[in-house]
Parts: sequence; C-alpha cells; structure tokens
Amino acid sequence: MSEVPEGGLEERPSEEKSTEAFFLGSVPPLQRLTLRAELLERGAAVGRYVILDRIGTGGMGVVYSAYDPELDRKVALKLLRPDRDSSAGDAARLRLLREAQAIARLSHPNVVAVYDAGSFGDQVFIAMEFVEGWTLRQWLAEKEPSWREILDRFGLAGRGLAAAHAAGLVHRDFKPENVLLGKDGRVRVVDFGLARPAGKPESMTEEALPSGSGSILASPLTEFGVVIGTPAYMAPEQLRGETAGARTDQFSFCVSLYEAFYGERPFPGAETREILAAVKSGMIKEPPAGSRVPARLRTVLLRGLRSDPDQRHPAMEDLLHDLERDPAAVRRRWLAAAAVVLVAGALFSSLGYFQARRARLCSGAEEKMAAVWDRRKPAIRAAFLATGVPFAPEAWRRAETALDSYARSWMEMRRDACEATRLRGEQSEGLLDRRMYCLDQRLGEVRALTDLFSHADAGVVEAVDGAVSGLGKIEVCSDTEMLTARVPPPRNPALRSRVEAARSRLASAKALSDAGKHAEALAGAQEAAAAARQAGYRPLQAEALYLLGDLQDKLADSRRAEGTIFDALLTAQEGGDFLLAGEAAAELAWIVGFQESRAEEGRRWSRIAEATVQGARGGSAARGLVLKQLAVIFYQEGRYAEAARVARLALPLTERAYGPVHPQVANVLSNLAVFYDMAGNKREALAAGLRSLEVRRRALPPGHPDFAKSFNTLGNIYSNLHQPDVALSYYRRAYEIFRSRYGDRHPSTTGVRGNIGILAKDLGRYQEALRIYGEELRGAEKAYGPEHPDVARALDHLAEVYFLQGRFGEALATFRRVLAIYEKSVGPSHPDTATTLQRIGETLTESGRLQEAV
Repeated sequence: MSEVPEGGLEERPSEEKSTEAFFLGSVPPLQRLTLRAELLERGAAVGRYVILDRIGTGGMGVVYSAYDPELDRKVALKLLRPDRDSSAGDAARLRLLREAQAIARLSHPNVVAVYDAGSFGDQVFIAMEFVEGWTLRQWLAEKEPSWREILDRFGLAGRGLAAAHAAGLVHRDFKPENVLLGKDGRVRVVDFGLARPAGKPESMTEEALPSGSGSILASPLTEFGVVIGTPAYMAPEQLRGETAGARTDQFSFCVSLYEAFYGERPFPGAETREILAAVKSGMIKEPPAGSRVPARLRTVLLRGLRSDPDQRHPAMEDLLHDLERDPAAVRRRWLAAAAVVLVAGALFSSLGYFQARRARLCSGAEEKMAAVWDRRKPAIRAAFLATGVPFAPEAWRRAETALDSYARSWMEMRRDACEATRLRGEQSEGLLDRRMYCLDQRLGEVRALTDLFSHADAGVVEAVDGAVSGLGKIEVCSDTEMLTARVPPPRNPALRSRVEAARSRLASAKALSDAGKHAEALAGAQEAAAAARQAGYRPLQAEALYLLGDLQDKLADSRRAEGTIFDALLTAQEGGDFLLAGEAAAELAWIVGFQESRAEEGRRWSRIAEATVQGARGGSAARGLVLKQLAVIFYQEGRYAEAARVARLALPLTERAYGPVHPQVANVLSNLAVFYDMAGNKREALAAGLRSLEVRRRALPPGHPDFAKSFNTLGNIYSNLHQPDVALSYYRRAYEIFRSRYGDRHPSTTGVRGNIGILAKDLGRYQEALRIYGEELRGAEKAYGPEHPDVARALDHLAEVYFLQGRFGEALATFRRVLAIYEKSVGPSHPDTATTLQRIGETLTESGRLQEAV
C-alpha cells in the first residue's frame, strides 16, 4: 500500500500559530520546560541537546531520544523522572551521576557508551549512545531464538559485565531488560544506575552526601536496610542488604540466562515472597520436559545460582568459559585425533574421516552467497554511479551495508540448519529439507535483486531501500511450526525443477516490483502464476497470485486486483501458508475499503486479516500492515480521529519490524499527520509531519522523491493553519520533485498542483485555479476512474471557484455531480456528503431558489 493520497485536504480555521522544528532550517526559540511539572515535549532543550521523543521510563529516570547539533548525531538522554518527590530527589540525582561515572570508566564494545553528563536546572542528565534495536527481553519474545543463539547473545553481555568487574564496578541490576541488542548485531549492557565500586556494602546511611571533589560512585544511596534492584534477579546477599560483589552480578546473569533457556525463572513459587524464600534457600526447579538445552549448561548455571557467593564461579570469565566449553566436542576432537594417529591414513572409515566428511557437508554457504552477491559488488557499484543520480554513492553504500548483513545472517542460518541434522542430530532430514528449501528461496531473491542492481537505472537507485527491505525474512526459515504447516516441497525431481524455475521468475518479478517497476514486473508475475499453477505447488502459486494482485492494484486495476488477491488468499490457505493468507486479507481490506470505497466490507476484511495474522504468529511487520490498512479505511469513511488512533497503534509495530529510521516508518507518520490534520488536531498533525520528514532525512539520501510526500503533507497542514506563504513553499518543493520524477500527468504531480490551486483560489487568482483544478480532475479520473472520492474532491474544487466567480449554474451542476459520487462511494452519512449538500444549498440561495435551498 502506498501512503494516503495527501492532496486536496480542506482548510479549516486556526486558533493558534505553529512553528517549524529545528531540523527545517528556521529554528524558533526552544522552550525550556521544568521536569517537576511534566515530561519534556518534543523540541525542548536540555543543555545543547534537543528532545525528539520519549523512548522509555525506568525506575530512576526517563529516557529520551535527542539530537546533538554540535556533533550532528542522535543520542539517548536520561533524566530524573519528573514524578519523583523532593525527598527522594538527592538520592535519584546521585544515581544518575553515578551511572554516568560508572559507564564512562568503561570502553568496551558490549557496554553502552556515555558521551556527556551535566545538570538541567536542579536535575541531572547523561547523554549516551543511541542504540536502535531491542532489549534482550523483547528479542526473546519476538524472535523465539534457539538455545545456541541465546547463549551467543548472553555470552556477549557477560563479557560486558566482566569488563565492568575488571574496572572495579558491580552492576547490581542485571536482567534482560538492561541488555540491548542493536540493529548492528552488537550486544550492550545498559543502565548502570545502581553500579558501585566492588566491595562497598549495600546498607549504608544517608549521612554526609558527598560535597566537593571525590568519586560519587563511592557515595551511599540508601538508608540502612533498604535494598535497590529487581528482586526476582537478585542474589541472596543482595536481598539481605549485604556487600555486593562481582559474584552478585554472576547470580543475576545466571537467573536471566536460565529464564531465557527454559522460559521460566529457576526458583519455584507464585507469590513474590515465595520466590524470595526459594532464592535464599537455594531451591531450584527441574527444567521443563522436552527442553533441548544441553544438561551441561544447566549444571554450569546451577553453580552460578548457589546461595553462598564463595561456591559460585570464581569470576564472570570462568562462568563464560564453562558455558562455552562443550566437553562432548572436546571428546570428539580427541577421538578424531586418536583415530588419525591409529590409522595413519590407512583406514578412511575412521571416526576422524566421518567427522571431516560430515563437516564438509555443512560447508559451501559462503561460496553460494559469494556467487550472487560478493562477486557482483564491483559491477553493481559501477551501475549505480553510472546513473548520474546525485545520491547514487550514498544509495550504493546503504545497499552494500544492508545486503552484507543479510548475507551474513543467511550463511549463519544455513550452517546451523545443516549442523542441526548432520552434526548435532537435533532435527529430522525432513525438517532440514524444508529449511534448506526456504533458504534457497531467499538466495534466489538475492540473486534476482543483484541481477536488477547490476543494470540499475535512476528508478532502481531511488527505490533501493524498499527493494532490499522487500527480501524475505530469514528467521522464517527457522520457524519449525510455520515450515511444517505448509505443503512440503515436491520430491519428484522433474516437478521440483519446474517449481524452482517458476520461483526464479517470481523472484525477478518481485525485485522489479520492490524497485517500483510495476509495469515491467506484471508480465513476470503472470508467467510465474501460470507456471506455479501448472506445477500444482500451492504455496508458490499463492505467492505469485499475491504479487500479481498487488501489481494490478498499483497499476490502477483495483477490480481485477480484488479477484486475484482473493484467489491468493484461498490458495495460501490450501497450501498451509497462513501468514500469507493474513497478508492477502489485509490487501483485500485496502483494495475494497479504500480503493473501491466499500468501507464496511473493507473493515470486515481487516478483522479477518488481524485474526489470521495473529493465528499464524505473524511478526510486527504483518500486524503493523493490518492496522495501517484499517486506519486508511477509517480515513476514507471520514472517521479521522479513529484513523489516527489506529495509525498510532501501527507505528510502534512498524518501528519494531523495520527499525525507527526507515521509509516504512515515515509512511505511517505521514499518514498519521493527514489523519490528525483532518480531525482538526493541528499541533499533533504538525509534529507527525515534521517527524516524518526527519525520518526520511535520516533514512534516505538527499533529493529522494519520497521527500515530496512530506513536503506535500506539511503544505496541507500549514494551509489549514492559514499560513499560505509557508504552505506554498512546501507545495512548490513537492511539485518540482514529483514533476521531475513522474511527469506532469501523474496523480502525485496533479494532486500537488491541485493544492497549489487552493492557494490560488484563496488569493483570488480564479483562472489559474480553474486551470490547475482541471488538470487535477483529469489526473484523478485517469488514475481511479470516474466515481472515486478523489474525483469528487477535484470537482468540488472546480465548483467552489465557479461559485466565487458568480457562475452559479455551473457551480450547481458540478456540486450535484460531486454529491452523486459521494453518495455512491462513501455513503449518505459521510461528512463530505453533508458538506456538499450545504454547498448546494448555498448555491441555490445565491441563485434566488430559496425553497429548493431549504
């Protein structure tokens, strides 16, 4: 789905003036707000930092994303929570300064970096690196990783803790929420607000808070007997208020890793006091039945969970070593070495031979990926630069970074899938076949995309972000439940060959579609659908039909698209691909509810989509898509506040799926700005519009056509704020981009031209307005047909100018045509229908036909 068509929004009265945000060039005075009364608003200043958004609230502080204009970077800014009373303020400020000093001591890749610390009025702030990604808690819930992946991530976090211990610090509040997994794959331990020098007792008096020089880390935090931390993860000595050391963090680490492995904490009990009693007594649960976690790992964790600190591992390094050390692997290596010595090349049937042979079976992933990506890099880079697009070098850099990351994930997944069957014996040959088939599909998509990139033109360079993010998710290839639900790949070699040929056609068509080449992609999608149908392989046939229907919709053939997507939904269900079935239902909601203006039917499809996606355990991207489509349907119905509410729900899901800086996030924000604007919420509309522009500026290279969408939306908002000069400047920037990219007749170009027409009308330049509105009408009719609401809006603009010119007969005829379209498309109860009736009445009144006007 594209963004909501942003042209033709009606102007409405303004009760207040608006300001532009700091990143638009005209920087207004930034308001300094007090934290005592309320949370900081977007645009407030803390020292040199400018607040962007609130991203989290913890026990001791509020964390914001902020912009550092001096170093031109985004940071995470932590401040004392505004709801803390004055009696607790000194201790809380002390903890924040302690956090800054603690992390500043460390320079380690697995510890979050601190840049700055200071005072804000009577508050304290620290500026840290901004990490885009998830907490380990979120990652565990979202990805459902294998025990090996869990061990890998926690091992990195453990190295961060070990670095803290080496610097003489104890974290005292280690838990999955306090570990971040960045989009860059790096693990970082955060929230050292409870850290203190190792060996300092937990229970101290508040007498003599530090003054003057000296390390604030050595200062007491709590009154005697008061315990700070998260009890479910705290060691017995910490619960008793005794001295915390490195082994205290070791205990918390083991509780967290145990919970990640087994899905439950190690200590029995339902009530908090029961759990705490179990912690102190050392009672530990048996692991859940059927757990795949090796018993040796539980043995290592049990030592780290002992009540007596002296009986735990000597240090974090020792714990990590024992977790990573696999005695079985050591024995295998010794046996292999012994076999080699014994046979000395005489017996190739020895254990060493088979070990080597089995290892070779799981090699080759690097070569397969190199053939479709690494070796093609020079040609692709040359093709990008040859387009002459100003931002081609930046587009190439972004494509290379994204595809390198995708390639690494693919190779790791392929090795793991093979070893799980051939080396570890953890999965069946049948499941391995399904996983490999899934991974081969992903490799085919990369091949098709790099084929396209090797012959890139300006359009491909502009669409590079969407094209790369359109690659299939690799984690699906480890989802056993989803893979086994689908019809298995064909075993007949001839049939499988035909399916693979059809899939290759489909991958090429999808790459063209993701790059915005919809007309070129259509023929490939039709061929792939026919080939898949002939082969009788339902999952592939459903994918081909879905792509074909999506392309038909994008090429303004929504009636045919509706039937094709419906067939895709049924075929996906027959093939066991229930996630694709949910996505097809969401696409039907969009086509029926928005494109065809059958809102009630569209909302029913949206409910079906939501239920199907949830049942298929669809991720954030699928759930966000469903909500995004539903919001647009509410918009079409004129239920603007409801549209904004649903779009707000879609926003965090989209951010989680794609990261906070991605064109998909900008699209949702742009839609949200339109909904707020139509609902009369001017401040919220402006904030969402400016944030959409900010995301695009960070996600896309300068000069990208998507900036026109933000400029057009902001033009609408400023027009409704009765600031025509500002609105006109945005409209003109949008118009120039759309015209240079799409030409004069494209709906995007004519839509912005229509908005410029509104301003011409308001300034009394009626002939110019009529010319512009006529072009808007022809563009809308060509794009949507004669009975679409956008056609009615263009006609309404024409009728209004006729009215202002005193041409009441022409105005009346045009308004009645508008009314007929609205009554048929959006219904007699829609606000636009009511507004049109009012305008017909006004026109009749001016014509002296008072009885008809009544």
